Amino acid sequence: MKTSLFLLLIVSLCLSCGGNRKAPKTLAELNDSIAKIKEDTVVKSDTTKTETDKSEIDTLDIAAFQKSNNPNVYSQKKVEIRLDTITVKKYGLTFKTGVVHNIEYEFIYPMAKNSIMQRIQDDMVQKFFETTSIIPIEKAQLNYLHSIYKAITDGDVFPQSEEFWCSADEPTYNIRWSAVRVINNKIIELIIQEKGYWGGVHGWTDENYYCYDIATGEQITLNDLFNKSNQEIMFHHLRDTKDDYGRNMYPEELTNNFLLLPKGILFLYNEYDAGCYADGIVCYTVKYSEIKHLLKPSALQYFYK
Repeated sequence: MKTSLFLLLIVSLCLSCGGNRKAPKTLAELNDSIAKIKEDTVVKSDTTKTETDKSEIDTLDIAAFQKSNNPNVYSQKKVEIRLDTITVKKYGLTFKTGVVHNIEYEFIYPMAKNSIMQRIQDDMVQKFFETTSIIPIEKAQLNYLHSIYKAITDGDVFPQSEEFWCSADEPTYNIRWSAVRVINNKIIELIIQEKGYWGGVHGWTDENYYCYDIATGEQITLNDLFNKSNQEIMFHHLRDTKDDYGRNMYPEELTNNFLLLPKGILFLYNEYDAGCYADGIVCYTVKYSEIKHLLKPSALQYFYK
């Protein structure tokens, strides 16, 4: 995947966090040569590609970042994070069920230069590939691919011959990307976006955020930011506030899907979490000045004063 896609992801997060985004109906642009090798269950394409991407990746607080001479090293003042990238593309996977499926993912992650960064890397691998435990990255990739294969062979992905198929000329697909950013020299964050279409009326889009304390390697959760009573206050604040698109939405709980910003927090609800599919992704950006009194004293360090 080219640099522009990641810059587009990051810039779109900066300007707005989602809106009524729909998964694309076609992957016609992904028309690389398809080589099919017959196997018992699935025909695998030989277009699989794994590489290290040394492209320049910016972050939301672009002005605060400084790129080092090494294009694969990103630093913010005294914090230096080395990144690596795994890119895999499998096109034209053909199954006995009649499904033709495309899979693409690009995983950007920090290299483990010490035990703390190793802990963060292990958790990011687990989050991106949806494993139930910490396993080597090579095995995590295989598990992720096999989970998709299993969904197809179990009939969860509908073949193009089905009556309710939207576009009989296009395959189903899973596309997943990630991005990494550092905030205030204290936090490293993983952003995961996935688009998919398994047949039917429409596809889906998900965005999930994970924040880590650079000093400890631990994931930062709601319990690290607010005590229980203040979480309830924070929830009602969102319920009583229009979302970032000026809509009155009605989330049922305070989501643990958030990004820590230099001077605030962005809460994100995926499709169906705070409305119907047509509502798309729902976001609330809350200023630090509005919630400072609700934060735990230990959480104040994460924000610009």
